[in-house]
Amino acid sequence: MDGRFPNAVLLAFVNCIDSSRIDEFDRFCDEVHLPDLQQSGMLTNAQRFVNADLQPGQPQYLNVYETDFDVAEARKAFAELRASLLAAGRMDAMKGMAESVAWGIFPSIGSKSTATARKPVRGLLVNSQDCKDPANEAAFSDWYSNVHIPDIFASGFFHSAYRYESEPGTVFAMADPVAGVLGKYINIYETDLDPIEASNGIRGERAKWEATGHTNDMGEIKLRALFRPVYPKS
Repeated sequence: MDGRFPNAVLLAFVNCIDSSRIDEFDRFCDEVHLPDLQQSGMLTNAQRFVNADLQPGQPQYLNVYETDFDVAEARKAFAELRASLLAAGRMDAMKGMAESVAWGIFPSIGSKSTATARKPVRGLLVNSQDCKDPANEAAFSDWYSNVHIPDIFASGFFHSAYRYESEPGTVFAMADPVAGVLGKYINIYETDLDPIEASNGIRGERAKWEATGHTNDMGEIKLRALFRPVYPKS
């Protein structure tokens, strides 16, 4: 991200389940786990974010990795990499310290544009949605890319947007497929503002969008969360 539009991303939503080990968790992620996952070159530009406004049921952390591999090849290569790290004990430290909420490798879809190039990223808004009626999938996706994202940009609260798509069986918690945590569409917005400030600003735009007919009820939100970057260190 940061203005890059990779072919796909690996998103990992994670919780630290032992509050007394948060510093240990942070060091393990930054110094061991993220470098391990990038060692093959298949995953690049690792970033880690912490929830800026943690609400019940939301994940505490989000790790983002980029790949330009074909999605099927990336999923196969990652499965092999993950198995080798487990066999080598490189993920043992996470036992009793962290839990996987959801992860997967998701292809990029929709528009690939930013409103303002080279602005810093001080926060993310992540929302994941399903389209309520499968018959409206094309209309929903078209509205999201061609109406909603331009409205977000015009507000000035977020400067970049990225859209990804999950498929049944491609979202996992640890090694097991999990359903219901993420929707089919995963949308990530970057802001150069504090993410809570930016989110509040967007909420204030809704009345204007409703007045201009730029809203609809085709989508169902499965996750909406705000994050601040913690790695790489700025």
